[in-house]
Amino acid sequence: MIEVQIGSGMMEKILGEGLRVLMAQGVGEGEQVRLTELNGDEATGRTFYARVMHDMGDGVVQIDLAPFMEAVNEETGKPERIPMAGEFSNEKYVTPSEEWKDWQCAVKGERPIWIYKGIKWIQEISLSKLFFGGPSPMEFAMNKMAPPHTLHVKIQAQGGEKTFKYSIAGEVA
Repeated sequence: MIEVQIGSGMMEKILGEGLRVLMAQGVGEGEQVRLTELNGDEATGRTFYARVMHDMGDGVVQIDLAPFMEAVNEETGKPERIPMAGEFSNEKYVTPSEEWKDWQCAVKGERPIWIYKGIKWIQEISLSKLFFGGPSPMEFAMNKMAPPHTLHVKIQAQGGEKTFKYSIAGEVA
């Protein structure tokens, strides 16, 4: 993992404005980057993680931030991973409060899997929807683990995009 020290003002621009291009020597596509935030010459105690999406040449890379960061816990004095806020936060959903049989939630798919053949992009795969049916609502009601009944997987490639549905029993047309 490559470590890049970055000023707190620039880190705020990356978080607030979505700026995701930076100079990083010795970093290639797919590599992980640790962004250590500095205020002047002093570390702030916040560390952000990213993965290089595109190497634009001359040491310039485009990054995709992870949905978590590390910050020093003031009580313990140790760094802990915490979810980030805003665009980079984990997606959250609340189950319906009244009795319900089926429930689905859309997934933004902001963190897709990119598949390459060598350095050529072939396709992108992301989860687009979760459907909870069958015994899942009862398991939710009992605060048990409730796996989704159907997954919707979106694949984008040179020829366009298509969504495939997979249920517990296998692929659904």
